[in-house]
Amino acid sequence: MGQDEAARLAEPKAVPNEAQNVLEETLSPTEALTAAMPAPPEAEDVDPLLVREERRRRVAAAQDEELRWSNIRAILRGEDASLGYKAARDAWKMADRSE
Repeated sequence: MGQDEAARLAEPKAVPNEAQNVLEETLSPTEALTAAMPAPPEAEDVDPLLVREERRRRVAAAQDEELRWSNIRAILRGEDASLGYKAARDAWKMADRSE
């Protein structure tokens, strides 16, 4: 093994470039971490139509869940005559699963 080869093997494999050195010297560890993480979306970045659609979808899902729970309560109280066939059947299935 020659001296040139020994010197090459002794050198570190990853040599940081100047940009990395400057970044590490100017930023504290927490600043460097936050600089590497993507920023959360700003109010201007969000499409109002998408927000409205998502809000309506969530409200509809919550209303469906409330209706299911009220149907289950009606079944358990013996008030199943006020429910339609399908609603009563679904509520009975849910009530049977929870026992």
